[in-house]
Amino acid sequence: MRLSAGAVGSGADLHVKEDQEQADVDPYALTAGLTQNACAVFVTTILNTWAGMFRLGRSRRFVAFAMDLLRSVNEKPGVADCVATIGDIRLFETFLNGDCADISSAVLVSDLG
Repeated sequence: MRLSAGAVGSGADLHVKEDQEQADVDPYALTAGLTQNACAVFVTTILNTWAGMFRLGRSRRFVAFAMDLLRSVNEKPGVADCVATIGDIRLFETFLNGDCADISSAVLVSDLG
């Protein structure tokens, strides 16, 4: 598989051995020791960029990982406000962590993609 960030010469080859079982990634280990700002950048990159780049949005394993990743950054998020209702779907808004003062992106994490 060939990965590229779009710029000429910025690609990399990725080889995965299909005959070996891969261990699950521990989101708590990924975020351990990161500052809250670093966690925010990491989480938004995973949810905004990687989910689309690797077409992970509808993967139940990715959704479960994303939820665990969010918990690893903030086990007890602040109050979530319901800001919109579309049929049976509710859109809630909350901050990623206590240091966030501005909302610069929105991400929907759902089993429906």
